[in-house]
Amino acid sequence: MYLITKQELHQLIAENKTLAAIEFLRSASFIQRNFELSRELTVHLASFQSYSEDKRKETSTSEELRVRKNNLHHSLLKIVDLLPNENLELQLPPLPNLPRPKYPFIGLRWFSREDAPIFFGREKEIQKLYNWILSGERLVLLYGQSGVGKSSLLHAGLLPRLEYRWICHYLRWNSGKGVVNSLDGTQINVADKEKVYVIDQLEEIFTSSSSEVKEIFSSIKSTLAKDGNLQIVLSFRKEFLAETQDMLDDLSIDYSSILLKPLRKRELVKAITGVAFDPWLKRRFNLEIQNGLPEKIADHILTDEESHIAPLLQILLRKMWDAVKDNNEDKIFDSNLYSGFQEQSLTSMLSTQIKELEKKFPREVESGLVLDILKFFTTVRATAKKAGESEWRSRYAHIFSIDSLIQELEHLFLLTSLDRGNQATIRLAHDALAPIIIENFNNSDLIGQRAFRLIDSKRIDIASDREVEFSNTDLDTILQGEYGMRKLSDKEIHIINVSSERRNKERKALEILQERDEEFTLALFQIQEEERKRIGRDLHDRVGSMLATIKLLLSSLDNKTGFPNLENRKRFQESMSLLNEANEEVRRLSHNLSSDSALSTVGLVAQLQDMVRVIQESGQLMIELSTFNFDERLDVSTEVKIYRIIQELVSNALKHAKATKLLIQLSRIGGTVEILVEDDGFGFDINSLSYKEGIGLRNIKGRISELSGDIQIESSVGRGTKINIQIPIEG
Repeated sequence: MYLITKQELHQLIAENKTLAAIEFLRSASFIQRNFELSRELTVHLASFQSYSEDKRKETSTSEELRVRKNNLHHSLLKIVDLLPNENLELQLPPLPNLPRPKYPFIGLRWFSREDAPIFFGREKEIQKLYNWILSGERLVLLYGQSGVGKSSLLHAGLLPRLEYRWICHYLRWNSGKGVVNSLDGTQINVADKEKVYVIDQLEEIFTSSSSEVKEIFSSIKSTLAKDGNLQIVLSFRKEFLAETQDMLDDLSIDYSSILLKPLRKRELVKAITGVAFDPWLKRRFNLEIQNGLPEKIADHILTDEESHIAPLLQILLRKMWDAVKDNNEDKIFDSNLYSGFQEQSLTSMLSTQIKELEKKFPREVESGLVLDILKFFTTVRATAKKAGESEWRSRYAHIFSIDSLIQELEHLFLLTSLDRGNQATIRLAHDALAPIIIENFNNSDLIGQRAFRLIDSKRIDIASDREVEFSNTDLDTILQGEYGMRKLSDKEIHIINVSSERRNKERKALEILQERDEEFTLALFQIQEEERKRIGRDLHDRVGSMLATIKLLLSSLDNKTGFPNLENRKRFQESMSLLNEANEEVRRLSHNLSSDSALSTVGLVAQLQDMVRVIQESGQLMIELSTFNFDERLDVSTEVKIYRIIQELVSNALKHAKATKLLIQLSRIGGTVEILVEDDGFGFDINSLSYKEGIGLRNIKGRISELSGDIQIESSVGRGTKINIQIPIEG
């Protein structure tokens, strides 16, 4: 509690400290409770301001000014004499005349000067700061966690109450030089006036070098020493308290400090109910709040002590207000309304708002563009950053919808407009959002963030004009993610173009090679087919004929001699048996090599069943064949080619995969034949050169290409192979 006596007030008036006397009188609780005295004092304040302006402009004579000052002093002394003799308790002075607030709750942004009439819950801290300024404290430290409401306290709580007496200058840290110049008096040069400088977000200076930080604090010390009418308030996050204190102690700078703690239950209730209980605001907004609801809201918000209480409360209250503001009758906050807007944390609130944004801007959200924009409005120290219209427009010049997107982000309380001059200066709505957005950005797997990371990894090389190339995969990611990030620089575009040209040349060369490879494969396939048929014919016509002749001659010999010797007859019969087997094997080989005729007779399914039977009987591996919807046959040419494909795949499984089990599925679905061949063999690396250049694979792909089909291969070393082929057919 800050007290002042009547004697001290008399002394101030006698020493010509008129404005200080008026300020103390306006803060006296006795005056604030007396409407007539309060109104009279307001008139005297206006008279003093008029007197000071005429004195500055020299529009009145010195005699006229002396008379006006004496009359004012006399009037003030009369008010002092009406005060009780005991010590006077000082409270916060009334706010200046301000524009009527448009909304009772501001949403997710910091409170500004215009919001001072609806800023409730921090009266104790405002009073303490005000008393320190009033008592002449030269340097005050205001610190607290991110999102606790330091900037709001300064803008809407302290500064509006100082401006009658002090010249106030608010500096939000963004440039060390700019702040140092302000402290040196280059922006405000009124040495004979009482001044209060507020430097907010002081933690940003610690991104500078240690020598620069020391220079800034030295400037604070020298400025305080030069100007006895200057008082300074430094505001920063509490984790930088030790560094700030060390720097001040090293420079022997005296200070007082106040920790701004998160709102407690009583303060939360006051922040909720203030607009409903204040008579002027009650008439303005006509808001009623159900009994017990403020305590219920406060208890719910305080269940998570790590949450950002102040911004969570404001976004909740603003959503509730938006839901009832258009009611013609009383606007009522009740439990039913509240239950529909509960939020568990600022993180979930951000997620909810982005999901809401996605309804209007799906591409911008899904590409990562929204996250990129929000990240742009953060600083390296994980606080909110502001940017002028020219800055954010040029950064996102490639985004046609940037204006409407920024507006919607403002509507959802994620960004806020500062309305500085003719440009739309935009800022992240709250410092507490910054670390959450940065974490989301760094962990995002959206295409825009993936593209950004690829480019950012080459940032130093690009800036140094070194030769940089992106791989084809990285290039695809960048081109796909270009919409989901900031506009690329000219250097980045040049490097991407170089990489694209290189890739285009590679693709053309590869296409030529593939065309030649396909021509070679088709030629090889045709040669193999012709050679296969030739060998089949030779086996049938020549070797088969020779074996038939031998059999005929041996049979003739048997008829003539009869082989009376039992041993000779036994050998003769064994020879005839082997000859029959050889003849049968030649017939089978000829049949397989020139299977067109067999397929034309029995069909694809029967031919595959015969192949499976032979393999099963050989005991080489367990093989299973299943077919679906092959009641009607395909044309013979297609059946032959499909048979050859499956035959080659089975051969690969036997020769190379060392499989023990093999599954073949042949299905006809609509206008497509689907072939699935799966084995449990060794498997292979599908990216290996030996796999890509294998003749067997070329044969298979050549036949599939001839049928205008597609092939998909899944395999890895030690895990078998799965091959899926789709071939379009007519009918």
